Amino acid sequence: PRITWIAVATSITVWLATAAPDRAWLAAAAALPILLLLRRASPATWSLPALAPVLGLATVVGAFPAVAGRAANDLWTRAALGALGAWLTLLAEPVLHRTLLLGAPDNDGGAHALQAIATAPAIALVGLWAVAAAVLPLLVRGRILAVDLVAATGWAAALAAASQAAIGAAPRGLVVGAVAAGVLAVVPRSSPEPRDAR
Repeated sequence: PRITWIAVATSITVWLATAAPDRAWLAAAAALPILLLLRRASPATWSLPALAPVLGLATVVGAFPAVAGRAANDLWTRAALGALGAWLTLLAEPVLHRTLLLGAPDNDGGAHALQAIATAPAIALVGLWAVAAAVLPLLVRGRILAVDLVAATGWAAALAAASQAAIGAAPRGLVVGAVAAGVLAVVPRSSPEPRDAR
C-alpha cells in the first residue's frame, strides 16, 4: 500500500508539472509532509488527511480534529493527522477556488500560494488541530458516557474558540463544525473494553 500511494502521488505531481505547473507545487506540498510525518503509521491512515477538505466542502471542516483524534492509538500519529488535515485544507482552497476555512490567497497557485498560505493567520490551525487531535483520547476516554459528553463538549468548544482566536476571524462553519466535532468525539471506537452507560 505504501508503494502504491507513493506511486500515485508521484504520478499526479509529475503529470501536473506538465499540465498545470502551479498546481504541481501544491500537490507536492500536500504529499511530502504525509510521507515524512506518517511514514511509520499504518498505510490506511495516509489518505485520511484528504478527508478534511471534503468536510470543508460540507461546511464541517472543524470536525476533522475529532476524526484525527479517533483514528490512531499513538499521540504522534494523531497529532500528525490533525496537522496534515489543516494543511491539506489550506492547500485545497487555491486549487478548488472555494472557501473551506477562510478563503484562498489572492493568487493562482504555485510557490506564491505556498508562501501566502505559510504566512497567513490560518496557518496557526495546523498546530492547533495537531494539539486537539493528540489530546482528544486523553479527555474522552470511552469509559463513562456522561463524563465523555461533558469532556467532548468542552473540548469542541475550546477548539472552536481557539480557532477563532488564532486566526482572528470565524472560520467557515465554525458552529456546525464544533457541534460535529463534539458528536464525533464521543462515537465509540471498536474496543474490547465496553463503555459504562452510567
